[in-house]
Amino acid sequence: MNSGQCPFGRILAGTGMEAGGTKARPLCGLGVVFAEGGNDKLKIRKDADFEPRTALSAIINAPSTAHLFRSNRLRTGGKLGLFAAMAAFLALAACSAKKPAGAALPQDMEPPARVQGADVEGARHLFSQPPDEVIRLDGEPRWFEFVTGLPRHLGRPEDAGLKEFRPWPQAMYAAGLLPFYDGLVVAVNRSGLLVMVRGGDTEVQLYTFTEADFFHNYTAAALFYFDEAPAVLLSANDFFLDTQQPPPRRRAFSLNVGKSALVELDIPAFEPYAAEEGWNIEQIFPTFEGLWYFSARKKTEGKGTSFYGRTESSGKSIKIEEVTSSQFYSAKQPVPAENLPPPVKILVERSGLAKDLFWTVTVSSKEDGGRLIFANGTEADAEKAAAAPALYAAYEDSDDIHGAVLLIPPDAIGLIPPTGDAGNEPEAAVFFYDENGVVRHRNLPPLPPAFFWTGIGSCGTTIVAPWEERDNWHIGAAGFLLINSL
Repeated sequence: MNSGQCPFGRILAGTGMEAGGTKARPLCGLGVVFAEGGNDKLKIRKDADFEPRTALSAIINAPSTAHLFRSNRLRTGGKLGLFAAMAAFLALAACSAKKPAGAALPQDMEPPARVQGADVEGARHLFSQPPDEVIRLDGEPRWFEFVTGLPRHLGRPEDAGLKEFRPWPQAMYAAGLLPFYDGLVVAVNRSGLLVMVRGGDTEVQLYTFTEADFFHNYTAAALFYFDEAPAVLLSANDFFLDTQQPPPRRRAFSLNVGKSALVELDIPAFEPYAAEEGWNIEQIFPTFEGLWYFSARKKTEGKGTSFYGRTESSGKSIKIEEVTSSQFYSAKQPVPAENLPPPVKILVERSGLAKDLFWTVTVSSKEDGGRLIFANGTEADAEKAAAAPALYAAYEDSDDIHGAVLLIPPDAIGLIPPTGDAGNEPEAAVFFYDENGVVRHRNLPPLPPAFFWTGIGSCGTTIVAPWEERDNWHIGAAGFLLINSL
């Protein structure tokens, strides 16, 4: 099985799920399979308080924490493919306990005109300092590669200078993105935060923020909103490389717009788990119900000590409820697609995406404070479940369609009506709202083999699409595409 081909997501390792000398493989984002003595001996390692059903259904993508595999297809076969399908079926069946869906959107509902819209003029003057770079777009796509500091311009992705593949916790890639005013915030792993602000209809202003001693040495484990400001969690991740690295002394940073700088963030929920005492905060993510879950781990002799907790806000409350590991991983289950926020749900409907097939969509939003996974259907067919397409979407607020965007990646193009010329289907299609609230689409240029789209966002009228070169758990080159939607 090619572990880079997994529709649900990379699992953030190091929470009691270490391989312990065996070969660990994510299984369709639903668990970790440990092969001992060959592929014919497969078992799921689970914590002591895991129920058997939870071992199959609960360990799925960690929204806004784990970097997603976000690839096109999981190539499995035989019993393993069937096992993946059973796991997917159980995970989706467990979603029935989620918050009940709101009123269904009428099939003939027209997208509303912009309800609020972003403060474009205010967004241009967010920061007291001038931008690090101003990009003026014409009708041609513009490619960029992530490097230390400002992204490097490329003629095409194949021209990327970084050729060395690294395990994803140590690689440089888009670890997360979130809408920010009329623009976007991107957490670039092992680098810092990249902020894109609209400067005009065809202009994107770039700002870079970093604390090199921390961002360059630790993994960006989560990008989320804290007190209305983008924040990033840094973590020591030694799942692939045992670096013997201590937990970061300064493990969370927030973007302070007034100061045009990153500032250290003290999260009350983390205070009992001090880095000085050996505690490493590994994950934090929101749920559909509005709760926030986090995990902490302390290295000791043997397995180590883990703590799983939840709070009513993104760590702002000191009131913490301890949960079991099974409750923690169950909180990551996908939300039924019927609960998609209206701006995204309308885009899905207008795209013509097949309603009777199994697919997932990763939605990044300011409203939810991070990233949520939604899933359509309860497909139990082995091949279809194993090859479930993973879509991406972003929006700011449920009452505002402005800036909402949906990416249909190459493996899902067959699930929508043709968007290009007959016999010349596009690699990917992006659906968005124009200034009048009408749903439009734009085809993205093709990526080279072994390159994948890993998310979607917008900056004014500019579409922003991160990409990466991938080989199983390893990442080579990575960057993003800017293309005007006008």
